[in-house]
Amino acid sequence: MTRLMLRAALVGLFCWLAFAPASATDGQIVAYPTDTHSDVAWSAARLWLQSADCARVTKVILVVCSNGQLVPLANANPGDDPGHALALGLYSAATGNAVQSSDILSLNKWINIFGTILLAALLYSMGLQLASLVLITVGIYAANQYVDIAPHPAQYGMAALTTILPLAILGLMPDFNRRRKTVLVWFAIGVLGIAVATLFRQSIGMMGVASSILALVAVAIRGRTRFTAIAILTLAVLASYQSPSLVFRARDAIYHLTASNTMEQHGIWHNIYLGLGVVDNDFGISWDDSVAFKHALQINPKVVWGTTEYYETLRGAYFKLVLEHPLSVAIIYAKKLWLTLQQTLTWISFLPLGYLLLGLATTAAVARFFLRRGFLSDPSDALLIVSAIYICFFIGQAVLFHFLAAYLFPIQLFLILAAAAILEFLLKLSADAWRSHTLRATASSSPIQ
Repeated sequence: MTRLMLRAALVGLFCWLAFAPASATDGQIVAYPTDTHSDVAWSAARLWLQSADCARVTKVILVVCSNGQLVPLANANPGDDPGHALALGLYSAATGNAVQSSDILSLNKWINIFGTILLAALLYSMGLQLASLVLITVGIYAANQYVDIAPHPAQYGMAALTTILPLAILGLMPDFNRRRKTVLVWFAIGVLGIAVATLFRQSIGMMGVASSILALVAVAIRGRTRFTAIAILTLAVLASYQSPSLVFRARDAIYHLTASNTMEQHGIWHNIYLGLGVVDNDFGISWDDSVAFKHALQINPKVVWGTTEYYETLRGAYFKLVLEHPLSVAIIYAKKLWLTLQQTLTWISFLPLGYLLLGLATTAAVARFFLRRGFLSDPSDALLIVSAIYICFFIGQAVLFHFLAAYLFPIQLFLILAAAAILEFLLKLSADAWRSHTLRATASSSPIQ
Protein backbone atom coordinates (compact mmCIF):
# COMPACT_ATOMS: atom_id res chain seq x y z
CA MET A 1 0.00 0.00 0.00
CA THR A 2 2.81 2.39 0.91
CA ARG A 3 4.59 1.77 -2.40
CA LEU A 4 1.35 2.42 -4.29
CA MET A 5 0.88 5.70 -2.44
CA LEU A 6 4.47 6.72 -3.20
CA ARG A 7 4.03 5.98 -6.91
CA ALA A 8 0.83 8.01 -6.96
CA ALA A 9 2.63 10.89 -5.25
CA LEU A 10 5.42 10.74 -7.84
CA VAL A 11 2.91 10.82 -10.70
CA GLY A 12 1.23 13.83 -9.09
CA LEU A 13 4.58 15.52 -8.62
CA PHE A 14 5.59 15.21 -12.26
CA CYS A 15 2.16 16.44 -13.36
CA TRP A 16 2.69 19.44 -11.11
CA LEU A 17 6.11 20.05 -12.67
CA ALA A 18 4.62 19.98 -16.13
CA PHE A 19 2.01 22.64 -15.37
CA ALA A 20 3.82 24.85 -12.83
CA PRO A 21 6.55 26.91 -14.52
CA ALA A 22 8.51 29.57 -12.65
CA SER A 23 6.26 32.45 -11.71
CA ALA A 24 8.01 35.44 -13.26
CA THR A 25 9.34 36.33 -16.70
CA ASP A 26 11.04 39.68 -16.77
CA GLY A 27 13.93 40.87 -18.90
CA GLN A 28 14.44 40.51 -22.64
CA ILE A 29 16.63 38.06 -24.53
CA VAL A 30 19.78 39.98 -25.31
CA ALA A 31 21.95 39.85 -28.41
CA TYR A 32 25.25 41.09 -26.99
CA PRO A 33 27.21 40.35 -23.80
CA THR A 34 27.20 44.04 -22.84
CA ASP A 35 23.63 44.08 -21.48
CA THR A 36 23.64 45.31 -17.86
CA HIS A 37 20.36 43.54 -16.99
CA SER A 38 19.37 46.65 -15.07
CA ASP A 39 15.83 45.27 -14.62
CA VAL A 40 17.14 42.77 -12.03
CA ALA A 41 17.22 44.13 -8.48
CA TRP A 42 19.80 41.77 -6.97
CA SER A 43 23.25 43.01 -8.02
CA ALA A 44 24.86 39.56 -7.91
CA ALA A 45 22.08 38.17 -10.11
CA ARG A 46 22.77 40.89 -12.69
CA LEU A 47 26.37 39.75 -12.87
CA TRP A 48 25.34 36.08 -13.18
CA LEU A 49 23.35 37.04 -16.27
CA GLN A 50 26.18 39.15 -17.66
CA SER A 51 28.58 36.27 -17.13
CA ALA A 52 26.18 33.89 -18.92
CA ASP A 53 25.89 36.36 -21.82
CA CYS A 54 29.67 36.44 -22.04
CA ALA A 55 29.85 32.63 -21.93
CA ARG A 56 27.33 32.39 -24.78
CA VAL A 57 29.59 34.44 -27.05
CA THR A 58 33.07 33.42 -25.87
CA LYS A 59 32.38 29.89 -24.47
CA VAL A 60 34.35 30.93 -21.36
CA ILE A 61 32.60 30.46 -18.02
CA LEU A 62 32.79 32.44 -14.76
CA VAL A 63 34.01 35.60 -16.45
CA VAL A 64 32.43 38.86 -17.59
CA CYS A 65 33.16 40.63 -20.86
CA SER A 66 34.45 44.14 -20.20
CA ASN A 67 35.98 46.43 -22.84
CA GLY A 68 36.92 43.50 -25.01
CA GLN A 69 38.60 41.67 -22.10
CA LEU A 70 37.66 38.57 -20.12
CA VAL A 71 37.56 39.56 -16.47
CA PRO A 72 37.34 36.87 -13.74
CA LEU A 73 33.86 36.97 -12.25
CA ALA A 74 35.13 37.46 -8.70
CA ASN A 75 36.88 40.69 -9.77
CA ALA A 76 33.50 42.13 -10.73
CA ASN A 77 31.51 40.36 -8.02
CA PRO A 78 33.71 39.52 -5.01
CA GLY A 79 32.38 37.59 -2.06
CA ASP A 80 29.75 35.65 -4.01
CA ASP A 81 29.40 31.90 -4.46
CA PRO A 82 29.86 30.78 -8.09
CA GLY A 83 27.12 28.15 -8.40
CA HIS A 84 24.41 30.18 -10.13
CA ALA A 85 26.83 31.89 -12.51
CA LEU A 86 28.43 28.52 -13.31
CA ALA A 87 25.13 26.77 -14.06
CA LEU A 88 23.74 29.64 -16.14
CA GLY A 89 27.04 30.07 -17.98
CA LEU A 90 27.34 26.38 -18.83
CA TYR A 91 23.76 26.34 -20.10
CA SER A 92 24.23 29.44 -22.24
CA ALA A 93 27.60 28.30 -23.63
CA ALA A 94 26.30 24.82 -24.46
CA THR A 95 22.99 25.84 -26.04
CA GLY A 96 23.75 29.29 -27.41
CA ASN A 97 20.59 30.57 -25.73
CA ALA A 98 20.56 33.90 -23.95
CA VAL A 99 19.52 33.67 -20.32
CA GLN A 100 17.12 35.99 -18.59
CA SER A 101 15.92 36.63 -15.07
CA SER A 102 13.22 33.95 -15.27
CA ASP A 103 15.97 31.36 -15.81
CA ILE A 104 17.25 32.12 -12.29
CA LEU A 105 13.77 31.35 -10.94
CA SER A 106 13.69 28.10 -12.89
CA LEU A 107 17.17 27.14 -11.73
CA ASN A 108 16.25 27.71 -8.08
CA LYS A 109 13.05 25.73 -8.51
CA TRP A 110 14.73 22.73 -10.12
CA ILE A 111 17.52 22.69 -7.54
CA ASN A 112 14.90 22.47 -4.78
CA ILE A 113 12.89 19.80 -6.56
CA PHE A 114 15.91 17.69 -7.48
CA GLY A 115 17.43 17.89 -3.99
CA THR A 116 14.12 16.98 -2.34
CA ILE A 117 13.46 14.03 -4.65
CA LEU A 118 16.99 12.69 -4.21
CA LEU A 119 16.70 12.90 -0.43
CA ALA A 120 13.29 11.20 -0.57
CA ALA A 121 14.87 8.39 -2.62
CA LEU A 122 17.49 7.91 0.11
CA LEU A 123 14.78 7.71 2.77
CA TYR A 124 12.99 5.07 0.70
CA SER A 125 16.25 3.14 0.35
CA MET A 126 16.65 3.29 4.15
CA GLY A 127 13.24 1.66 4.59
CA LEU A 128 11.52 4.90 5.66
CA GLN A 129 8.73 4.76 3.08
CA LEU A 130 6.32 6.91 5.08
CA ALA A 131 8.96 9.61 5.63
CA SER A 132 9.79 9.48 1.92
CA LEU A 133 6.14 10.01 1.04
CA VAL A 134 5.85 12.95 3.47
CA LEU A 135 8.95 14.58 1.98
CA ILE A 136 7.93 14.07 -1.64
CA THR A 137 4.57 15.76 -0.98
CA VAL A 138 4.81 18.26 1.88
CA GLY A 139 8.52 18.89 1.25
CA ILE A 140 7.98 19.76 -2.41
CA TYR A 141 5.13 22.09 -1.44
CA ALA A 142 7.30 23.90 1.12
CA ALA A 143 10.17 24.22 -1.37
CA ASN A 144 7.92 26.17 -3.73
CA GLN A 145 6.85 28.77 -1.17
CA TYR A 146 9.76 31.15 -1.70
CA VAL A 147 10.40 32.54 -5.18
CA ASP A 148 12.93 35.30 -5.80
CA ILE A 149 15.59 36.27 -8.33
CA ALA A 150 18.30 35.70 -5.74
CA PRO A 151 20.44 32.82 -4.42
CA HIS A 152 18.47 32.22 -1.23
CA PRO A 153 15.52 30.10 -2.49
CA ALA A 154 17.92 27.40 -3.75
CA GLN A 155 19.30 26.91 -0.24
CA TYR A 156 16.39 24.54 0.43
CA GLY A 157 17.49 22.08 -2.24
CA MET A 158 21.15 22.52 -1.38
CA ALA A 159 20.45 21.72 2.27
CA ALA A 160 18.66 18.56 1.11
CA LEU A 161 21.73 17.54 -0.90
CA THR A 162 24.07 18.01 2.06
CA THR A 163 21.77 15.92 4.27
CA ILE A 164 22.29 12.81 2.15
CA LEU A 165 25.78 11.87 3.35
CA PRO A 166 25.28 12.16 7.14
CA LEU A 167 21.96 10.31 6.81
CA ALA A 168 23.57 7.57 4.74
CA ILE A 169 26.42 7.25 7.26
CA LEU A 170 24.10 6.91 10.24
CA GLY A 171 21.25 5.06 8.56
CA LEU A 172 22.94 2.77 6.03
CA MET A 173 26.39 2.08 7.49
CA PRO A 174 25.07 -0.76 9.71
CA ASP A 175 23.90 -2.53 6.52
CA PHE A 176 27.20 -2.06 4.69
CA ASN A 177 28.10 -5.74 4.48
CA ARG A 178 24.64 -6.73 3.28
CA ARG A 179 24.09 -3.79 0.85
CA ARG A 180 27.61 -2.79 -0.07
CA LYS A 181 26.91 -1.40 -3.56
CA THR A 182 23.84 0.57 -2.47
CA VAL A 183 25.66 2.13 0.48
CA LEU A 184 28.68 3.08 -1.63
CA VAL A 185 26.45 4.69 -4.25
CA TRP A 186 24.73 6.81 -1.61
CA PHE A 187 28.08 7.77 -0.10
CA ALA A 188 29.26 8.93 -3.53
CA ILE A 189 26.03 10.88 -4.11
CA GLY A 190 26.36 12.44 -0.65
CA VAL A 191 29.94 13.61 -1.21
CA LEU A 192 28.96 15.04 -4.61
CA GLY A 193 25.95 16.72 -2.99
CA ILE A 194 28.19 18.59 -0.53
CA ALA A 195 30.46 19.67 -3.40
CA VAL A 196 27.53 21.02 -5.43
CA ALA A 197 25.95 22.73 -2.42
CA THR A 198 29.24 24.45 -1.56
CA LEU A 199 29.38 25.88 -5.07
CA PHE A 200 25.99 27.51 -4.57
CA ARG A 201 26.17 28.47 -0.88
CA GLN A 202 29.30 28.16 1.21
CA SER A 203 27.46 28.18 4.54
CA ILE A 204 25.24 25.26 3.46
CA GLY A 205 28.32 23.34 2.35
CA MET A 206 29.87 23.95 5.77
CA MET A 207 26.77 22.46 7.39
CA GLY A 208 27.15 19.37 5.22
CA VAL A 209 30.79 18.98 6.19
CA ALA A 210 30.10 19.48 9.91
CA SER A 211 27.12 17.09 10.01
CA SER A 212 29.03 14.41 8.06
CA ILE A 213 32.02 14.65 10.41
CA LEU A 214 29.69 14.36 13.41
CA ALA A 215 28.07 11.29 11.84
CA LEU A 216 31.48 9.71 11.25
CA VAL A 217 32.44 10.39 14.86
CA ALA A 218 29.21 8.72 16.01
CA VAL A 219 29.83 5.53 13.99
CA ALA A 220 33.48 5.51 15.10
CA ILE A 221 32.42 5.64 18.77
CA ARG A 222 30.04 2.74 18.19
CA GLY A 223 33.06 0.80 16.88
CA ARG A 224 31.27 -0.98 14.05
CA THR A 225 33.18 0.63 11.19
CA ARG A 226 36.79 0.24 10.11
CA PHE A 227 39.10 3.17 10.65
CA THR A 228 40.17 3.08 6.99
CA ALA A 229 36.60 3.61 5.77
CA ILE A 230 36.10 6.51 8.20
CA ALA A 231 39.40 8.12 7.13
CA ILE A 232 38.56 7.82 3.42
CA LEU A 233 35.11 9.32 3.90
CA THR A 234 36.55 12.15 6.01
CA LEU A 235 39.07 13.03 3.30
CA ALA A 236 36.34 12.87 0.64
CA VAL A 237 34.14 15.24 2.66
CA LEU A 238 36.96 17.75 3.17
CA ALA A 239 37.86 17.57 -0.54
CA SER A 240 34.23 18.17 -1.56
CA TYR A 241 34.25 21.46 0.34
CA GLN A 242 37.05 22.66 -1.96
CA SER A 243 34.82 22.41 -5.05
CA PRO A 244 34.65 26.20 -5.71
CA SER A 245 38.43 26.55 -5.59
CA LEU A 246 38.86 23.50 -7.86
CA VAL A 247 36.40 24.92 -10.40
CA PHE A 248 38.07 28.33 -10.46
CA ARG A 249 41.57 26.89 -10.79
CA ALA A 250 40.38 24.61 -13.60
CA ARG A 251 38.90 27.67 -15.35
CA ASP A 252 42.19 29.56 -15.00
CA ALA A 253 44.19 26.63 -16.38
CA ILE A 254 41.87 25.90 -19.31
CA TYR A 255 41.40 29.50 -20.43
CA HIS A 256 44.83 30.84 -19.36
CA LEU A 257 43.37 33.41 -17.02
CA THR A 258 45.04 35.08 -14.08
CA ALA A 259 43.43 34.07 -10.79
CA SER A 260 41.24 36.70 -9.16
CA ASN A 261 42.76 38.71 -6.34
CA THR A 262 39.41 38.93 -4.53
CA MET A 263 37.31 36.52 -2.48
CA GLU A 264 35.82 33.86 -4.78
CA GLN A 265 33.30 32.62 -2.23
CA HIS A 266 30.78 34.17 0.09
CA GLY A 267 33.01 34.08 3.16
CA ILE A 268 31.61 34.39 6.68
CA TRP A 269 33.39 37.18 8.53
CA HIS A 270 31.63 40.04 6.74
CA ASN A 271 28.24 38.64 7.78
CA ILE A 272 29.35 37.65 11.28
CA TYR A 273 30.65 41.17 11.93
CA LEU A 274 27.48 42.79 10.55
CA GLY A 275 25.41 40.31 12.55
CA LEU A 276 26.26 42.28 15.68
CA GLY A 277 24.31 45.18 14.17
CA VAL A 278 21.00 43.42 13.58
CA VAL A 279 19.73 44.63 16.98
CA ASP A 280 20.57 47.71 19.05
CA ASN A 281 24.24 47.76 20.05
CA ASP A 282 26.94 50.05 21.40
CA PHE A 283 29.40 49.38 18.57
CA GLY A 284 27.92 51.59 15.85
CA ILE A 285 27.22 48.56 13.63
CA SER A 286 24.11 48.08 11.50
CA TRP A 287 23.13 45.42 8.95
CA ASP A 288 24.60 47.38 6.04
CA ASP A 289 27.50 46.32 3.80
CA SER A 290 28.85 49.86 3.64
CA VAL A 291 29.09 49.98 7.45
CA ALA A 292 31.39 46.95 7.51
CA PHE A 293 33.57 48.43 4.76
CA LYS A 294 33.76 51.76 6.57
CA HIS A 295 34.86 50.07 9.79
CA ALA A 296 37.44 48.00 7.89
CA LEU A 297 38.87 51.19 6.34
CA GLN A 298 39.21 52.74 9.79
CA ILE A 299 41.37 49.79 10.81
CA ASN A 300 43.29 49.50 7.55
CA PRO A 301 42.94 52.50 5.17
CA LYS A 302 44.49 50.48 2.32
CA VAL A 303 42.08 47.55 2.53
CA VAL A 304 40.21 46.71 -0.69
CA TRP A 305 36.60 45.55 -0.65
CA GLY A 306 36.11 41.84 -1.20
CA THR A 307 39.73 40.79 -0.83
CA THR A 308 40.97 38.14 1.56
CA GLU A 309 42.61 40.95 3.52
CA TYR A 310 39.21 42.64 3.90
CA TYR A 311 37.67 39.50 5.44
CA GLU A 312 40.68 38.99 7.70
CA THR A 313 40.37 42.61 8.88
CA LEU A 314 36.73 42.08 9.86
CA ARG A 315 37.59 38.78 11.54
CA GLY A 316 40.13 40.60 13.72
CA ALA A 317 37.64 43.39 14.45
CA TYR A 318 34.98 40.88 15.45
CA PHE A 319 37.16 38.96 17.88
CA LYS A 320 38.44 42.23 19.34
CA LEU A 321 34.85 43.18 20.21
CA VAL A 322 34.14 39.71 21.60
CA LEU A 323 37.22 39.75 23.85
CA GLU A 324 36.78 43.34 25.02
CA HIS A 325 32.98 43.32 25.41
CA PRO A 326 31.92 39.71 25.99
CA LEU A 327 28.79 40.58 27.97
CA SER A 328 27.52 43.04 25.36
CA VAL A 329 28.07 40.50 22.58
CA ALA A 330 26.33 37.78 24.61
CA ILE A 331 23.32 40.05 25.15
CA ILE A 332 23.15 40.76 21.41
CA TYR A 333 23.11 37.04 20.63
CA ALA A 334 20.53 36.34 23.34
CA LYS A 335 18.23 38.98 21.82
CA LYS A 336 18.70 37.50 18.36
CA LEU A 337 17.95 33.99 19.59
CA TRP A 338 14.74 35.21 21.17
CA LEU A 339 13.75 37.04 17.98
CA THR A 340 14.64 33.99 15.89
CA LEU A 341 12.33 31.75 17.92
CA GLN A 342 9.53 34.29 17.41
CA GLN A 343 9.76 34.10 13.62
CA THR A 344 7.00 32.40 11.63
CA LEU A 345 7.44 30.30 8.50
CA THR A 346 5.98 31.04 5.09
CA TRP A 347 3.23 28.41 5.22
CA ILE A 348 2.86 27.91 8.99
CA SER A 349 2.42 31.58 9.81
CA PHE A 350 0.05 30.97 12.72
CA LEU A 351 2.72 29.45 15.01
CA PRO A 352 6.13 30.90 15.98
CA LEU A 353 9.19 28.76 15.34
CA GLY A 354 9.89 28.30 19.06
CA TYR A 355 6.50 26.67 19.68
CA LEU A 356 6.94 24.42 16.65
CA LEU A 357 10.30 23.24 17.94
CA LEU A 358 8.95 22.66 21.44
CA GLY A 359 6.02 20.62 20.12
CA LEU A 360 8.21 18.50 17.83
CA ALA A 361 10.83 17.90 20.54
CA THR A 362 8.23 16.86 23.13
CA THR A 363 6.39 14.53 20.74
CA ALA A 364 9.64 12.96 19.51
CA ALA A 365 10.90 12.37 23.06
CA VAL A 366 7.65 10.69 24.16
CA ALA A 367 7.34 8.54 21.04
CA ARG A 368 11.00 7.50 21.16
CA PHE A 369 10.75 6.66 24.87
CA PHE A 370 7.92 4.19 24.31
CA LEU A 371 9.81 2.46 21.49
CA ARG A 372 12.35 1.29 24.10
CA ARG A 373 15.12 0.53 21.60
CA GLY A 374 18.84 1.24 21.67
CA PHE A 375 20.46 4.40 20.33
CA LEU A 376 20.58 4.45 16.51
CA SER A 377 18.92 1.05 16.38
CA ASP A 378 16.63 2.21 13.58
CA PRO A 379 16.99 4.47 10.48
CA SER A 380 14.27 6.76 11.85
CA ASP A 381 16.66 7.59 14.71
CA ALA A 382 19.20 8.76 12.14
CA LEU A 383 16.57 10.89 10.44
CA LEU A 384 15.57 12.59 13.70
CA ILE A 385 19.18 13.17 14.77
CA VAL A 386 20.26 14.69 11.45
CA SER A 387 17.14 16.87 11.38
CA ALA A 388 17.88 18.14 14.89
CA ILE A 389 21.49 18.92 13.95
CA TYR A 390 20.43 20.98 10.93
CA ILE A 391 17.74 22.80 12.89
CA CYS A 392 20.47 23.82 15.35
CA PHE A 393 22.68 24.88 12.44
CA PHE A 394 20.05 27.19 10.98
CA ILE A 395 19.13 28.67 14.35
CA GLY A 396 22.85 29.22 14.97
CA GLN A 397 23.18 30.90 11.57
CA ALA A 398 20.23 33.16 12.40
CA VAL A 399 21.85 34.12 15.70
CA LEU A 400 25.27 34.76 14.17
CA PHE A 401 24.05 36.43 10.97
CA HIS A 402 20.41 37.41 10.68
CA PHE A 403 17.00 35.84 11.31
CA LEU A 404 15.67 37.04 7.95
CA ALA A 405 13.15 34.69 6.34
CA ALA A 406 15.51 34.28 3.36
CA TYR A 407 18.17 32.72 5.62
CA LEU A 408 15.74 30.69 7.76
CA PHE A 409 13.76 29.33 4.80
CA PRO A 410 15.55 25.92 4.61
CA ILE A 411 14.80 25.12 8.26
CA GLN A 412 11.33 24.10 7.05
CA LEU A 413 12.86 21.07 5.34
CA PHE A 414 14.19 19.78 8.66
CA LEU A 415 11.00 20.49 10.55
CA ILE A 416 9.24 18.33 7.95
CA LEU A 417 11.90 15.61 8.29
CA ALA A 418 11.62 15.68 12.09
CA ALA A 419 7.84 15.33 11.82
CA ALA A 420 8.33 12.47 9.35
CA ALA A 421 10.67 10.72 11.81
CA ILE A 422 8.00 11.05 14.51
CA LEU A 423 5.43 9.51 12.17
CA GLU A 424 7.84 6.62 11.59
CA PHE A 425 8.13 6.19 15.38
CA LEU A 426 4.34 6.15 15.74
CA LEU A 427 4.02 3.67 12.89
CA LYS A 428 6.50 1.34 14.60
CA LEU A 429 4.70 1.73 17.93
CA SER A 430 1.44 0.77 16.22
CA ALA A 431 3.11 -2.24 14.62
CA ASP A 432 4.60 -3.31 17.98
CA ALA A 433 1.22 -2.93 19.68
CA TRP A 434 -0.49 -4.96 16.96
CA ARG A 435 2.10 -7.74 17.25
CA SER A 436 1.68 -7.84 21.03
CA HIS A 437 -2.08 -7.97 20.66
CA THR A 438 -1.82 -10.77 18.08
CA LEU A 439 0.52 -12.80 20.28
CA ARG A 440 -1.77 -12.43 23.30
CA ALA A 441 -4.78 -13.40 21.25
CA THR A 442 -2.97 -16.44 19.85
CA ALA A 443 -1.80 -17.50 23.31
CA SER A 444 -5.25 -17.16 24.85
CA SER A 445 -6.88 -19.13 22.05
CA SER A 446 -4.37 -22.03 22.20
CA PRO A 447 -5.67 -25.16 23.96
CA ILE A 448 -4.15 -25.95 27.34
CA GLN A 449 -1.72 -28.82 27.06
